Amino acid sequence: MICPYDQKNNCKILFNSSKKINPNQLGQIDLKCTNMQHARPALYKCQDCDLIFSELYQFSFENIYSDVVDQTYIDQIEFKKKYFLGVLKKIKNYLHSDTEVLEIGSYYGILGDLIKPLVKKYEGVEISSHAAEYSKKKKLNVYNEKIEDYLKKKGELDVVIMSHVIEHLDDPFNTIKLIEKKMTHRSILIFSTYNMDSFIAKILGKNYHWIMPMHKYYFTRAVLTNILKKNNLEIFKIKNDVQFISLKYFFLKLNAIMPKLSFIFSNLLKINLFKKISIKISLGDLDIYFIKKKFNS
Repeated sequence: MICPYDQKNNCKILFNSSKKINPNQLGQIDLKCTNMQHARPALYKCQDCDLIFSELYQFSFENIYSDVVDQTYIDQIEFKKKYFLGVLKKIKNYLHSDTEVLEIGSYYGILGDLIKPLVKKYEGVEISSHAAEYSKKKKLNVYNEKIEDYLKKKGELDVVIMSHVIEHLDDPFNTIKLIEKKMTHRSILIFSTYNMDSFIAKILGKNYHWIMPMHKYYFTRAVLTNILKKNNLEIFKIKNDVQFISLKYFFLKLNAIMPKLSFIFSNLLKINLFKKISIKISLGDLDIYFIKKKFNS
């Protein structure tokens, strides 16, 4: 297996797949944010750069993403808003009345709704046609096109936000390069992803809950630091990311991860009260990175 980052043929299998995934049936992969697919793809690790990546990294998901309709996400918007309010508190210092914000992977516009009143200009880029149209109905300026196409015609960037997007991209390394070229002295890149060096990821190993077909890349802080450094970028701050979900959705995920216990979860899912109860999940494995461009003095 050749590393998608440094192109070296020095990769070893880290985890075997839990179920053989047929590349000819990629259309059957659930790419919704709220997907319940937990068949693990095989993961490989580059022995030179330490990048961890899925066996599916070489297959494009873009056409599949364009058809995504995520009704479960829409049903969970109350809880998604609570989550993004927490994110907003952590990034608010970089959002001002003269700030222009680009959100890559804006999905159904929950974070965009919160950011728009605080800044001079908000734009989103979203490949899902359904999510983009949903956002436009809320008067958000969202472009339904590929990220690379949008960035190539875009001018200077001010604040760029990617909330749990980088691990999904067909080519995150090229996206980072395109962003860096448009960054100035005042530009900030903010993105979040899981940390494969976290305690919970190491303890769970191949059973780590973020290992799923829709995720192509699995980063550590050290790997991200190296990739960004080679693109003239540096991390100047890292904050912990905390999730909020409904108790019902939590049981749905557990049911998908542990189908042998479905007899327990199926009964719990019948309790309507759980739709209204939110729970906070903080396992220390989700990071928000704050990044600047380096300039020669």
